[in-house]
Amino acid sequence: DSGLCVWTHLLLRLVQSTCLPLREPIGSKVEYSQVLNQRAISQAVLAQMTVGLLQRLLLSKGKDEDSRAILDDLLEELVGVMYKPFWPGALALVRSIVQHLMGIVNPLDKKKLAETGTREFAMKLLSKIVARLCRNHAEVATSLIRLPPWSESPEKVSKDHRLLQHVALRVSLEEGHSMPWTEAARAVEAWE
Repeated sequence: DSGLCVWTHLLLRLVQSTCLPLREPIGSKVEYSQVLNQRAISQAVLAQMTVGLLQRLLLSKGKDEDSRAILDDLLEELVGVMYKPFWPGALALVRSIVQHLMGIVNPLDKKKLAETGTREFAMKLLSKIVARLCRNHAEVATSLIRLPPWSESPEKVSKDHRLLQHVALRVSLEEGHSMPWTEAARAVEAWE
């Protein structure tokens, strides 16, 4: 499980079992309005869980360094797995934590300003997350694969690129939605 500690693993399982918008098996047909309704409920549960987590680990009056170290390690693990297919709840949890950390650093109500040390630690956590996202973005930008246009002859295009092109178009046909490349996908399907 990507080397996650037991606590992070259990937290992610809890998030995924209670806060993800769909409970239906993969591949089943679901109405979009149902997904939107379930998403709103899930977001409320996730926000409550995030507030409680940050209240206990960051905003507690004890200023416990162990609690802050736990939060730091937890966020490090969440950011490490947030784009992995097995942990879709990690991205939702990181997003919610970022929103609440931003509220701690720059609150809308200036009367509820957190202590300076707490705000500095929240800024440190935010900067770690942003640095990791920037690194991920740079890696994606350098490894981008551009598929050749369909007008190029198959002899000029490598077999691997043409295979990726076929896979992308087939995936677009499986959903049954009209996309900009749907006509090209149907043409490829007719060739076979």
